[in-house]
Amino acid sequence: MPPDEDLTRRLLQGTLELLASRGLDGLDADALASWTGAGTAAVHLRWGDMGEAAAAALGTCVLIPQAPDTGSLQGDLSRLLRHLARPLTRQEHAAAALLGQARHDTRIQRALEEAVVLPLAGAFAALIGHHTGRGHVVAPAPRRLSGTMVQTLWWDRYLTRQPITTASHTDRVVDQVLVPLLGRAPPPDNFRTIQS
Repeated sequence: MPPDEDLTRRLLQGTLELLASRGLDGLDADALASWTGAGTAAVHLRWGDMGEAAAAALGTCVLIPQAPDTGSLQGDLSRLLRHLARPLTRQEHAAAALLGQARHDTRIQRALEEAVVLPLAGAFAALIGHHTGRGHVVAPAPRRLSGTMVQTLWWDRYLTRQPITTASHTDRVVDQVLVPLLGRAPPPDNFRTIQS
């Protein structure tokens, strides 16, 4: 007989709530059973250990907003990065609680990659796609560097578990760093660095 889907959803939600409020150290089968009103047997039936449960719970989360299309690169980046000025949601707190364990558990590492890294890279790629669709050219190196910067800022917010900036500061980062970087033309093929 397959596990009850409604109970599975409750257990996954309970896992996220425990991670957000108590961290990974506060997540065990007894705590999860108590939190959800289920029995520990229901937990063990579904997952071999709490790392597996945490990874499964994270897989239910939508942590990255869809790529906006405001009509300009500046507007798109500002809209995306203003997320950094907001308090973390409960789901984001749960994800943040798993960062340390990701170094030791490939299941959690993969779950974080699928919940944060890949969707954020996809959102950034969509922004660049909007920009190039408007007739602009973005060189590969600035695109990679800018994408890395966005990922780093996103993870910094998870590490500090609080907003890392304000909306006005985010706009300055976009205006003074990202847009100039992405708008910079690549050097000509015959460009050579002059060394003194």
